[in-house]
Amino acid sequence: MSPYIPQIRGMGEKYRLALRAETKDREELLWELIEYRYNLQKMVDELWDLTDVSGKSQLHAMFYDRLTEEKGYRAHVARNMYKKAGKVVVKSRIKSGA
Repeated sequence: MSPYIPQIRGMGEKYRLALRAETKDREELLWELIEYRYNLQKMVDELWDLTDVSGKSQLHAMFYDRLTEEKGYRAHVARNMYKKAGKVVVKSRIKSGA
């Protein structure tokens, strides 16, 4: 059974195909969440050692290729991951006064 794909005016077949999700069992989905969390924590640990997390371009340079090519994440997921890691580090430092 294929998932419902909404018809969006002005969007082509590529967009509709991007919305289609693979059918996975519960164990596979759980494992993907565990991997996501592990990789996010590794990024936070790596950023924590830096004295300054200056911006998105620095985060992109540090993590984008590793996440997309080595780990196999799609571009938008990789971007969201490194942005989230950067925000966690900055907010934690502000809160702790470091």
